[in-house]
Amino acid sequence: MLKIFINPNKFNNFSSFILMPLAILFAITLATGLIFVSLSPDDYQQGSTVKIMYVHVPSAWLAMMIFSIMTIYSIVALAFKIPFGFIINSALAPVGATFTLICLTTGSLWGKPMWGTWWVWDARLTSVFLLFIAYLLIIFFRRAFSNLEVGEKITAIFVIVCSVNVPIIKFS
Repeated sequence: MLKIFINPNKFNNFSSFILMPLAILFAITLATGLIFVSLSPDDYQQGSTVKIMYVHVPSAWLAMMIFSIMTIYSIVALAFKIPFGFIINSALAPVGATFTLICLTTGSLWGKPMWGTWWVWDARLTSVFLLFIAYLLIIFFRRAFSNLEVGEKITAIFVIVCSVNVPIIKFS
């Protein structure tokens, strides 16, 4: 079974085979989720704006989880000189930035009717915004250096340093 994931040709054949069932499963899951969200009752204080939380909370958790995974792979890549960790970081940074942007946007959409303003400079919102900036810098670091190895190492060190922000977001 492991040979499927090591050999690129076998992996391509496997991914081509499994793509359609996964796409069908995704469509069914998305439709079911949208039906359940539309049927969920409004909150007695927040009204229908509480339904934003069905998108906001998972995107926040995914943004933090992706950065934690990037931190682990940065440590592995630097400590054991495994270049796969650098590849994972460059692939996950845009995905993490997207989820962080979704989190910030849906948080603002929810905050306007609840707090009366689009943005409040409290610890959690500011640290999530700093996480978004860190994701953008990671994406830019990848392209900023002409020497790819130096850029990957500097980016991995930056990811490890910025990982201090994840517990701040969690516990703020």
